[in-house]
Amino acid sequence: MGLEWLPNELLAHICDFLQTPALSQVCARTWNVLQRRHSHYRVTQSTVVRATAALVEPFGVCSVTLKCHDLGNTAAQALRVLADAVSLNTLELDLSFCCLGEASAQALAALRRLPFLHKLVLKLNSNDLRDQGCQALVALKETPSLGMLVLALSANGVGPAGAEALAGLKDAPALRSLRLHLNANGIADAGAQALAGLRHAPGLCHLLLDLDGNYELRNGPGLARALASLKEAPRVQTLSLWLNDGGVGDCGAQALALLKAAPLLRVLHLSLVGNEVGDSGAEALAALKESQTLHTLKLDLGNNKVGYAGAQALSTFADAPRLQILVLEMYGNNVTEAGAEALVSLQACHLLDTLTLDLGQCCTARGLAQDLGCRGPGTGLFRGPSRAQGGP
Repeated sequence: MGLEWLPNELLAHICDFLQTPALSQVCARTWNVLQRRHSHYRVTQSTVVRATAALVEPFGVCSVTLKCHDLGNTAAQALRVLADAVSLNTLELDLSFCCLGEASAQALAALRRLPFLHKLVLKLNSNDLRDQGCQALVALKETPSLGMLVLALSANGVGPAGAEALAGLKDAPALRSLRLHLNANGIADAGAQALAGLRHAPGLCHLLLDLDGNYELRNGPGLARALASLKEAPRVQTLSLWLNDGGVGDCGAQALALLKAAPLLRVLHLSLVGNEVGDSGAEALAALKESQTLHTLKLDLGNNKVGYAGAQALSTFADAPRLQILVLEMYGNNVTEAGAEALVSLQACHLLDTLTLDLGQCCTARGLAQDLGCRGPGTGLFRGPSRAQGGP
């Protein structure tokens, strides 16, 4: 059956499934029915007004992706008109390195008027939004149908006041998934503790907090203790905490182990690279195996101080009752050959479906490297199904 026999409604459903403008370009009929329903554009200062006006005119625009170049504050104001595209349900704006400021953030906050907007991705890295910009963006919580929000705000001079403002997103009525990238800012301890208040978001199921490289964080263990309170989040199923170079230490690792008590948590990613975590911290994190709900765990402990005792403790993830996927990034530690052998023994676990183990330069024995499936000594990398599940 050719496309000419398909009703318009079915064509629209197929186009929505594909989420691309490809089908609209097949023939004149599909163009008339589907034009701009799913649009991807690259815009500059000279084209942004024309492009946004074209997206607002036809009723039925469902998704828009704009890659913007060097807009500046004045041209970015044109994005405000997207709030008139009332049928829009998915919007992604890449405005990184566009020399924006508080005024642009206020323009973007106007998107809260979109009645059916479900997914919003704002990539705003390396602008000059600062605290005032964050305070403007938090108005997005008023978007009535917003279920998924991604705010990429790295290197924006965001301080504690900005982080505290963003914590207000907990009041978004329909929000189910939130990703906040706040790396390379200066949110300080007060801001990080405020973000832990996201545990009070009643409907939040998926949360990512990227706090890498925040130069004003002085109390890494305190930060970890604050974020460990996310165990109280009533509906969170997926949690990612990126705290690289945050001074978390053993005390902070012990606090993060309390996440094992999260009632519905199924997927947990803790990125703790370069945090002075030693054996006692690794032993504490091994307690995550006691979770009765955890299905997938990724622990990135690269460039820490984990030795044999810590590696031995982490090998007890073989006893985790529900764990099926395990990723352990252990490069840059001195786990010793005996510790590496203990970790490699996880391959024999009958409960794990998939094991990813990166030992970097932790082991140098040729036989152990071969056992890991590596091409040569010192690589220390195994990826794939556990041997108990038919892996290599």
